[in-house]
Amino acid sequence: MLTFFDFDVCGHGWRAYDLAVFYWGAALGKSRLGWDDKQVEHLWAAYLEGYQERRPLSNLDLQAVPLFVAVRHFWFLGLHTANWDYWGWSEVDDHFFERELTFLREWVTQQIERA
Repeated sequence: MLTFFDFDVCGHGWRAYDLAVFYWGAALGKSRLGWDDKQVEHLWAAYLEGYQERRPLSNLDLQAVPLFVAVRHFWFLGLHTANWDYWGWSEVDDHFFERELTFLREWVTQQIERA
């Protein structure tokens, strides 16, 4: 599988956050593309392995990644709700919030609370 990732706006903060943005994008594949957990984790593991060949991460950075995935999703919710007057209301409806809050609840349960 070929995956392209745009590192736009990376490098201004924690590396763990930059990596979490990739993991978040992969995790969204479950609700957007019908992927299962195995596919998401396989993609994340391959990405992380390749990244760490060049830039090893501390254990603390690795532990922070799942938390930053949740932070990224809050950013995403804020981005869409702050711009619905410009981008249109059609996508930001009850279904949008149900889908996005379900993603967040599942992420916290599976990745943060179990750790």
